[in-house]
Amino acid sequence: MHTKTLDDASKVGVLKSLPNANTKLLLFQADLYDPQESEPAIEGCEFVFHVATPMQHNNPSSQYKDTGEAAVAGVRIIAESCIRSQTVKRLIYTASILAASPQTEDGARFKPYFDESCWTPLDVLFPHGTDFTMGYIVSKTLAEKAVLTVVNYKR
Repeated sequence: MHTKTLDDASKVGVLKSLPNANTKLLLFQADLYDPQESEPAIEGCEFVFHVATPMQHNNPSSQYKDTGEAAVAGVRIIAESCIRSQTVKRLIYTASILAASPQTEDGARFKPYFDESCWTPLDVLFPHGTDFTMGYIVSKTLAEKAVLTVVNYKR
């Protein structure tokens, strides 16, 4: 969290009001895309909850071309920081139902089952999709595939 956020009661007041927060809670400034900022927050932890994702990425000065690329970079940085820590036992990643679909890759049919192999097809237009919702669906699908790849590869 940025320093301004750490001092903003509307952002962190609930956390700071938890029992024993003044002695047991440490808040860190961290940029999703900067491992030097996330690693001190992860260091020594056994469990990491990854609940951040870029909702919209349209910064022309950024190193990432779109929301999907930014989301994948962010999840890889956090997952790799967890692995490097050598203390993290579990990375709990906040997934989205929008990344899962029993549709076939061409979007023409539905599979007769719904399991962990069912991903939302990324090249299929959805009748009610907007640029924003499609950007979010694509970014979450790509990020969820990436976090599984990083974590499974490093085991």
